[in-house]
Amino acid sequence: MEYDSSEKARGVRGPDEKLLVFEDLVRCDERSICLILREVEALDLTKALKGAGPALQKKVFATMGNRGAWLIKEDMKYLGNLPREEVEQAQNIIIAVAAKLEDAGEIVIPRQD
Repeated sequence: MEYDSSEKARGVRGPDEKLLVFEDLVRCDERSICLILREVEALDLTKALKGAGPALQKKVFATMGNRGAWLIKEDMKYLGNLPREEVEQAQNIIIAVAAKLEDAGEIVIPRQD
């Protein structure tokens, strides 16, 4: 697994794989999102979603129970503006979890061509 912290492409990739970026998770199915969410801390998820697009936020919230989604949304409001580095660090934690699950064959993350 390799981290790429360049300006354009932040994410994780295996030696022969395309770069996995946080927004790739929007193409995951509900089961895969649930498996990823089980492995991450709520605070990391909250920070990561602060920098996510609306489609990914909607997908993640749709896989959570109403109360869980509400709590994360409230925490996102409470946190206010975060430094970009903090958001990216949280996103990279989640990307690493997703990559680990994908390597183990537990999930499939469709990549954009």
